[in-house]
Amino acid sequence: MALLAKVSVMGVVLVMMGLVLPSPVDAQASPSAHRYFSASSVPVGGELVVTVAARGYGHFGQVVETLPAGFTYVPEDHPGVASDGQEVVVHFLRNETITYKVTAPAVAGVGSFSGVMKDEDNAGYQVGGQSQVATIPAGLSLLDRYDTNPMDGAIEQQEFDIALRHYLFDGTLDQAGFEEILRLYLFG
Repeated sequence: MALLAKVSVMGVVLVMMGLVLPSPVDAQASPSAHRYFSASSVPVGGELVVTVAARGYGHFGQVVETLPAGFTYVPEDHPGVASDGQEVVVHFLRNETITYKVTAPAVAGVGSFSGVMKDEDNAGYQVGGQSQVATIPAGLSLLDRYDTNPMDGAIEQQEFDIALRHYLFDGTLDQAGFEEILRLYLFG
């Protein structure tokens, strides 16, 4: 009986450590990965934070991101993220979210990111979420910079949220610029 109790306890410990069975979330989740940007646009030569959230890949997985032409990976001391030219490889050991930074090209345009997640069985899944980001020349008006649907000439909630994030967290929008966006949001 003592041997049976020891085996049961060892089984519980292995399951808790994730060495025998995937976590309950992994067992129920379909494999997926999603990409999110810190902003929908970035000034030419500016930095953009890319977030990749993956789940349901088992005990380990990886996402291989292909950067748009002209974008370059900003090396960081982050375990699990590496770059080889226009590809950024992100390794996952559990359900996680990992961020990396890129520098936008020196010319205006729209860049399209693409990526594939591979689960522990090496099955591939397309990365969902955001894929396009605009690089805009310096000197554009704030309305031109933040109004993602320029036909209406107004700042909506989502556009205001991006400006707020730039002001509070990224430092890419100064106080005067934020006050102008706030005025445009409130009064049109």
